[in-house]
Order: sequence, then C-alpha cells, then structure tokens
Amino acid sequence: MTHPVTLAARHSPRREADATHAAVSQAVLDGVDVGILACDTSGQVTVFNRVCREFHGASSDGSMTDQFAAARLNLYRADGMTPLPFDEMPLGRSLREHEVDGEMVIAPVGLPVRLVTYQGRAILGNRHQVVGAVVVMRDVTEQRAAERRLRENALRDPLTNLPNRLWLFQATEQALREADATGDSVALLFVDLDGFKLVNDDYGHARGDQLLVRAAERLRAAAVDGEPVTRLGGDEFVLLCPGLPSTGRAHPTDLARRIISSLSQPYTVQGHSVTLSASVGIALADDAGLSAEQLVGRADAAMYAAKRAGRSQWALHSGETVTAARAAARIEKRLREALEDGSFEVHYQPIHRLADRVIVGVEALSRLPDGEGGYVSPEEFIPVAEATGLIGRVGETVVRQATRECAAWKQQLGGREFSVGVNLSVRELADPLLVSRMTAALRESGLDPQALVMELTESIFSDSAEHNLVLDELRALGPQLVIDDFGTGYSSLSYLRRFTVDGLKIDRSFVADIANDRGRWVTEAIVAMTLGLGGFVFAEGIETEAQLTALVGMGCVLGQGYLLSRPLPAGAMTALLTAPPRRPAALLTTPPR
Repeated sequence: MTHPVTLAARHSPRREADATHAAVSQAVLDGVDVGILACDTSGQVTVFNRVCREFHGASSDGSMTDQFAAARLNLYRADGMTPLPFDEMPLGRSLREHEVDGEMVIAPVGLPVRLVTYQGRAILGNRHQVVGAVVVMRDVTEQRAAERRLRENALRDPLTNLPNRLWLFQATEQALREADATGDSVALLFVDLDGFKLVNDDYGHARGDQLLVRAAERLRAAAVDGEPVTRLGGDEFVLLCPGLPSTGRAHPTDLARRIISSLSQPYTVQGHSVTLSASVGIALADDAGLSAEQLVGRADAAMYAAKRAGRSQWALHSGETVTAARAAARIEKRLREALEDGSFEVHYQPIHRLADRVIVGVEALSRLPDGEGGYVSPEEFIPVAEATGLIGRVGETVVRQATRECAAWKQQLGGREFSVGVNLSVRELADPLLVSRMTAALRESGLDPQALVMELTESIFSDSAEHNLVLDELRALGPQLVIDDFGTGYSSLSYLRRFTVDGLKIDRSFVADIANDRGRWVTEAIVAMTLGLGGFVFAEGIETEAQLTALVGMGCVLGQGYLLSRPLPAGAMTALLTAPPRRPAALLTTPPR
C-alpha cells in the first residue's frame, strides 16, 4: 500500500506548478488598471482582480466564491439608488446575451461612489458552449466629471460667471418649444450699456471688466422673478422670460424699467464716480414656430430702436423696428464697401467772408454714395458708423482727403491763407489713434496745421480727464478748435469759461430765426460774447439776403449757407476757386488776446 505521504510527495510538483501558475496569473490580472471579473455558469466568481476589489470594497485576499448579490457587490443602476439583481448584472447578462456593454454605479459602504463602463463577453468552451463570462470595467468617474465641467464652462461666461450665448440659444429654443405646447409666450430683453466703450477707453479694459461684473450683479438683482441673465458678449446682456403669463412674472416692460433704473445708478471706478445708462429692447414670441435666433434678432432690433430714441430707454419690437434694423444693416454694408473700395466721398461747402463774399475756407462733409446715383443722408449713416465702430475710419478718410485737397487749393491760390474744417464726434475723441491719425494726415499732405479747423460739438467738452487730455494734445498739434452748432448745448457758457477755443459757429436754428426780435437778440449776444472773448464767429445755414445783411450788421465776419453755395465735390470746388479772380483773404484769424 502506498503511503499517503509518498503519494502527496509524488503529486506536489504539479500542485506547486498549478499554484505558481495561479499566482502569476493573479499578479498579471492585478497589474492592469481595469477591473476584470469572471464567473462560471453558476455565477460563482473565478476571477476577481485588484481593481475589482477596490471598486467593490472587497477584502484583499481575493476570496469571492459565492453567487453575487447586489448588497454584497454594491452594484446599482445608473441612478445610483436601485440595486441590480444578478440576472441584470454584467456577468449575468453576459451569460445570457453573450455580449453586453454599458455604464453602472458602484457604491460600496464607506467608499467613494464610482461610475464605471463595462464590456461583458460570454466564455465559450471547445464545443462553443457557454462555460462562463468575463467583464472588463473602467472607472470613468473623473472623466465624466471633467466632461461635465467642460460642458458647464462651455455654457458659462468666464468674466461674469453668467450663462453665455450658447446657453441662451439652447434655453430659448427649449422655452419656445414649451410655449408652443402650452400656449404661453416667451420674452427676451436685450440690454446694452450706453457709453461703455468710452468708459473702457478712459479707464482701461481691466476697470471696464470690473464695471461689467458689477453691471451683471445688478441685472441679477433686478431679475426678481428669477429670469436667467446671460452675457451675449461685450456690454450686451439678455434676460430670458419664459412661460408668460402662466408663471405670473411681471410684464417685461416693468422688468425693463427696473433694469434701466438699476444700471443708471453711479459706479465707482478708480475713485471716480461713473454713470452709465442702458438701452433695452424687448421681443415677444407672439407667433408659433419662431426660432431662438429670430427672437434674439428681434430683441436686438428693438434695442437699437431704443438707442435711437435716446439714453435710458426701452423699446418693444414691432414691424417698424425690423424695418429700421434692416435699413441700418444695409447702410452698414454700403458704408463698409465704400470705405474699402474708395468710393466714399468728401464734399466741401465754401466759407465766405460775408462783407465781400470772398471764399476763405471750406467745411469738409462726408458723403456716402448709395450705389444708385444718389447719396445716403449723413443723418442716417453717421449714427450707424458710430454704433458699429466705423466712425474712426470715416473720420480718417475725411481728414486725409480734406488736408490733401486743401494743400492743393492753397498752392493753386498762390499760397494765400485758406482753411478746411472737419467735424469731430465724441466717439472719435475716445479713439486712442485720433491724434496720430491727424498728425499723419498733416505730415502726408504738407498742410500747415493752422489751416486745419476742427469743429467740435459741445458734447465733447466734459469732465472726462481723458477727453480733456486729447483736446490738449490736439491743440498742441496746431489745428484751430471751433465749437460747432453753438447754442444747442445745455452748458455752453460754463465750458467757454474753462476751455480755450478759437471760435464759435452759430447754429442754423438761430440764423433761421434772426428776423424775429428774440432770435436776433440771442444771435447778437453770441456774436458780442465771442468777439469779447477774443475769438472769431461765423454763422451756418444762411439762406436769405436779409439774414446775411443782419449778420454783417452784428459784426459776424464769416458764414456759409445755400445763399452763398451748396456743398460741392472736390472737382467743382476747384473750378469755383480758380475760375474767377480772387482777392487775397485771411484765414479765420483769431484776434489778439
């Protein structure tokens, strides 16, 4: 009889080899960074590697030979709450369906909840019968969290932390679908900060960003009914008002008034008090099938209508706002084309010495051809140029051409004194390149800086330190500074005491009223005051001999108007200057102070 010890000894090498093979296999399985789980057809575990033990909170010895139960393996549906029975676990499904994949939640007691993806396959024997199943699991918890953060960031404005344009369009589309189903309506309020660009230029982009953050906070506070506030970009914001009227929200016009009031309160920037205003456009989705893009476009058009009406205004979208927005878009397109292809024109209206009607200068006037043989009115294209930021290019085009033409006319006139006036808007004054452009135009044309007259509206003269600095730089450059349309501003006299200007241009409204006693007295006072301050004065809009005679009698030396000449293209202006003999005439000279 064989001794048991001898028999055990005879079989020990094989058992040792099997044990070694199992240890190596387990080490390999434990070395990979995915969970590997296998079972036989009865559901008993045959493979349970290190990553799986970490997933399930199992002991490190790897023992897991009983049939799975949800309470033991902590397997749950994707909601993280509903336990999975074995038949619905990846292993159980693999035995039955042969190939499975998906996601599941593992929530072991005392350990972090994990989201894993899995791929399960049935194990086939030599006769292609199912002998077990294996599941490979990957932890995607951090990956999904990162993806979620990316999605959230993609829908969030980084400066104000408000939802952004992409979020707005998605949310508006959803609100419109719900409104179509319920019969409710949706409103959008498009908010634009008036004058923000000037503040940005005055105080720098960093301070401008701080101002935008504060404006965003005020908008959130104004949205008392929880209307989502989004930042479209720049200084443009949109509020979404879904579910009207069933949600009981206030009417959008009430919200618009609240927004305008809130945003108009002073801000403190670098120790200075800054006041902004807001223009608000309101669009209601009052017809089915409207898209988010269309509704935003309507609100945008209404906002521009509010801007045209003045600051701190709101406007409700209507057919008129659409018409105006389309007209503005056409003008902007034509303006860009003209600036690109060189078809933008400058015309000149002569300035006469009234006593003998000798031409002593011209005013340069912007002219935009409409492409059909006519011109777009400056009252139409100048606001578009300012709203779209094209006013700088318009101003540069005018001053380059005007200085070049003036230098040529002075040469043709034998070098006698002759000036050209160009208009400067408050938007151009905020342009940091303004002075350098003026300098380049004078250098390229060779025109004496004193022959350039810069006509400034009263709105340019303000308490802005940056504006005042630019005015000082312009004066140092050499052009003469004239207040245009004098008498139409609300603070003319106070600014005359504080700023040195070379002359005043009397507004045409006073000239038109000169036949009446009140109009004549006001005009006489302006002329006397200007001469008393040591400046020169000239009038615009002279249309009758009676007006001209009255102005001469008051001491007004210079003037322009349709009685004397209409604005002319450069070629016609050249012909007018050179055809008849001219007596020498002085430039708009400033009397000695």
